[in-house]
Amino acid sequence: MARKTEAERLAELESRKRALEAQMQAIQARQKERSRKDDTRRKVLVGAAILAEAEKNPAAKQRLMALLDQNLTRDIDRAVFDLAPKAEA
Repeated sequence: MARKTEAERLAELESRKRALEAQMQAIQARQKERSRKDDTRRKVLVGAAILAEAEKNPAAKQRLMALLDQNLTRDIDRAVFDLAPKAEA
């Protein structure tokens, strides 16, 4: 069997390099997607815990509503919690 030329070896290595880079990108994309899903799940669970506490505890509900009133700016978001539309400055 004839030895490969340097150009052939270089082309083969470039091909392997592209394949490895594609594999790395796929793994990074999966990690990023998992991270986003985990973040969303944390937010849902925290929200559920806070809403459950607000249903049991009137003081917690009052604090939650004050927090939402201060931080929700879009009318569509405020409507979900029966908050009045935010007055424009």
